[in-house]
Amino acid sequence: MTDNTRRGKLVDLRTDRQREQAQEHMAVDLELFAASILADYTDAEVTIQDDNTAQRMPDIRIDYADNRKGFVEVWKDVDRRYAELTQAVGEGRYELAAESINRLWLIDASGAFSFRRNATELLQILGGLEERGLVFGTIGTFEMLRDHANPDVRRAVELGVVNISSRALQSGESAKVVIGPHGIQGPGGIDWEAFLGWVREHLAGDSKHMVGNRRKLADSGGDERHAFIGISYTTEWHVFQALTFWTNELPPGPPALPNEITHLWLTNYQAPERCLGWSPDLGWFDASARWGA
Repeated sequence: MTDNTRRGKLVDLRTDRQREQAQEHMAVDLELFAASILADYTDAEVTIQDDNTAQRMPDIRIDYADNRKGFVEVWKDVDRRYAELTQAVGEGRYELAAESINRLWLIDASGAFSFRRNATELLQILGGLEERGLVFGTIGTFEMLRDHANPDVRRAVELGVVNISSRALQSGESAKVVIGPHGIQGPGGIDWEAFLGWVREHLAGDSKHMVGNRRKLADSGGDERHAFIGISYTTEWHVFQALTFWTNELPPGPPALPNEITHLWLTNYQAPERCLGWSPDLGWFDASARWGA
């Protein structure tokens, strides 16, 4: 599959099944998104090349007109359990109905919550709370729930409940629990020191996945070795916040990159608004500024 509408040229060698899998879990196709950005920004031929026919092949190859080559590894920073929760919500499994409750309950849950393991117990807890008159007509926050005198409320927190509220049923409604993934929040100002600290620690991580990413880039022999990271609602707040549409600030200093990585790209893959890039020549730049160009 080839796309010539970009400033550069985009070629996708993946199988149809790979493309389908890439769009699962309520997210964009991050490899295609990354390749599109790179083709637009480099004016080069950008190929999504990892079609599972060879081991340790970098996800994307960049072929410049002057014969320079770049290679790119693309990955998501997301808590696995949170991804399972958002997938369940996306599949419509976000409502629980039972005769044991008589109200509409609204729950924000963390990635610790499992529909398969925790749904029955949560319904029992909520039914018991109704009997005691603990209906949370105003939102019960995590701090309130965590320190609550009632052990069933504290147990709900252990199951993954972050915020909780309920209201009486309106005409035509049936009793149920509506569950959604808890968002991320924090202070208003961006802490660039924390942002750069996260980048440094994340890229230097010793997990099998991160070590493998660095090794593939090192073994590629490319003139450029790019890391393209899709952050999520489970990534540290200051990183998430720096990639939202309402800010146009750029980090004040360069990232600390491992030797295997020469270029860096960061975007929120669950809600692509900004895409920050860093290169030795340009420093930090906002690649998303060219999206509408």
